[in-house]
Amino acid sequence: PGLAYATNVLDRLMVGDYEKYGPRGTGEFSFTPYGNIPIPFLRGALIESWETSPKRLTFHVRRGIYWQAMGKEHVMESREYTAHDLVFNLRRILKNPIGASIVAAGFIKTPYEETIYPVGDFTAVVELERYNIDWPMWLALDIPCVHIAPETVEAGPDEWENLVGTGPFVFDEYVLGSHMGFVRNPDYWRTTIINGVEYELPFIDELIMPFIPDTATRMAALRTGVLDACVVVEPADAASFEMTTPEMLRIE
Repeated sequence: PGLAYATNVLDRLMVGDYEKYGPRGTGEFSFTPYGNIPIPFLRGALIESWETSPKRLTFHVRRGIYWQAMGKEHVMESREYTAHDLVFNLRRILKNPIGASIVAAGFIKTPYEETIYPVGDFTAVVELERYNIDWPMWLALDIPCVHIAPETVEAGPDEWENLVGTGPFVFDEYVLGSHMGFVRNPDYWRTTIINGVEYELPFIDELIMPFIPDTATRMAALRTGVLDACVVVEPADAASFEMTTPEMLRIE
């Protein structure tokens, strides 16, 4: 299934602060898919806070986040996410021959086993060769920067049944050529505030991601309500939706 499930099951160190600076907030920043987000418009996810200096990054892990092993007991038992997990994942990400490692190699000291390390259970340090203002993109925001349980790597990360994350959903089903299925993580740590009321996330109990390679079939499913949402809509189809059902292209 590749990384199509990444943000459903797995978390990153940081995310854009959509609620504060997005449409429901001040509207100061236009958050776009795959776009870089300047540091002032970020907030912690797996980390609660961070500190920077010319020679190091210090991450303070958010307490009360758990690896959700519901249905994955053959891999591990649910347990709290710690600085040891953070360090494991940063080293893993940076050793990847593509993506973050190419850029990060220029500003993070090596060897990573000595320069990326925990200080207790809820603080981690990254030693730098030099400070790079875009470090969040390469260490925290890019899709390959999602964190997975070390036990998943040991069990075999290429098997979806072994995937354990801290995200809003648990990977529940994968039917080749048909769909991926996810169920709500009952212990997910995030909440959201709407009109002054705090809600637990996610709002839905189940998420199905069908594989519909044919564009016409996919758009028909969207128009008829078989699909609730579609991430990618081609320009020609978007123009058609704009003329016939413009409300389907907007999220209020």
